[in-house]
Amino acid sequence: VWAAVPTISRLETPKKIRYGQKLNIRFPYIQENNGEITDSGMEISGSGVDGWRRFDMNSIPEVSYDGYYIRCFAVNFVGTAYTESVQIAVEKAEYDMSKVHWTESVHVYDGTMKKLSLEGLPDGVSVEYEGNRGISAGIYTASAKLNYDENNYIRPDDIEDHRWEIKKAVYDMTGVKWSYEFPFVYDGEEKEVQLEGIPEGISAIYSGNKAVDAGAYTATVEFAYDEKNYEPPIHPGRCVWGIKKADIDMSGVSWDYGEAFTYDG
Repeated sequence: VWAAVPTISRLETPKKIRYGQKLNIRFPYIQENNGEITDSGMEISGSGVDGWRRFDMNSIPEVSYDGYYIRCFAVNFVGTAYTESVQIAVEKAEYDMSKVHWTESVHVYDGTMKKLSLEGLPDGVSVEYEGNRGISAGIYTASAKLNYDENNYIRPDDIEDHRWEIKKAVYDMTGVKWSYEFPFVYDGEEKEVQLEGIPEGISAIYSGNKAVDAGAYTATVEFAYDEKNYEPPIHPGRCVWGIKKADIDMSGVSWDYGEAFTYDG
């Protein structure tokens, strides 16, 4: 029984693809020619002349394979048959950046680190940030440098810088009040009024809040606080206060007269 190397049909030139796609190839028809096929597949070469190596037709060729040559082969006990080689075209793919945006939220100072970042980045793209972190209240400018597969993808558009803010915090002054309800009574000791319920971080600087003598007084206060990170505290207003004159206890006072005196010159 006669036998010959396999007969293999023509290999069609595949259409140009972008990185990430497979070559759209239909493997050629093989005729055994009375010799059982023991191996078949595809080979690739940069020159199309030598340097052929096996290539998985289901793999994803990189852009570096653009202009390479492929051919199919079939092997039986008589020998190996090859198709004519055809050239492939692989161009760079493009990242879908349509969903990329800066995270947005209201940041208020609380002494902890605040940050923002990009969301919606496609797989394969990473970011190096500057200006995207802060602790103190203020306005910041975040910038992003994209790292990507430069060999196989078109350079994505630059990300626009983003201005963002950490707002000043607000002191809770709802419990702040003057420690004064009724006038003091003079007793020779110093009397004092001051604010109660002052939040942590605020220092009170008083004027007119201490006195010894009886009288009417007006206490005022100014606040020292973290002006960089907090809004001005709500002022509680002045306090009009007083020290009343003391009553002298006359209950033990009496005239030292018991009976009429007798003249004695």
